[in-house]
Amino acid sequence: MEIVKVKAFISGLPDEGQMRTLGAIQHAGNWWIVASWLQSPAGGSPVPERLVRLDGLQFQEMQGKDYRFQLLQTLPKSVLDGRPQTGYVLSTYPAIAHTQGPTSVN
Repeated sequence: MEIVKVKAFISGLPDEGQMRTLGAIQHAGNWWIVASWLQSPAGGSPVPERLVRLDGLQFQEMQGKDYRFQLLQTLPKSVLDGRPQTGYVLSTYPAIAHTQGPTSVN
């Protein structure tokens, strides 16, 4: 699984003015921001847990940077915490790994 970097401002944090780096994965033709990771039970690589679909958000694909995407809108911490909000598609990695669509659309 390829993991790329996404730069974003996240609202709801004490340092909202600081850009954060998040991971993103591609699945079934869509890019997903990884909001949280699970430790593999076998002690291997971490596995994505909560996801936010990048497609549909305002972002720019970057060239010549150490990250692939930059969000052009602020990402609410509540969305990263898994709370549905209008304009964001949320899912879990097990759900998208075994189906073609997201588990919730809000």
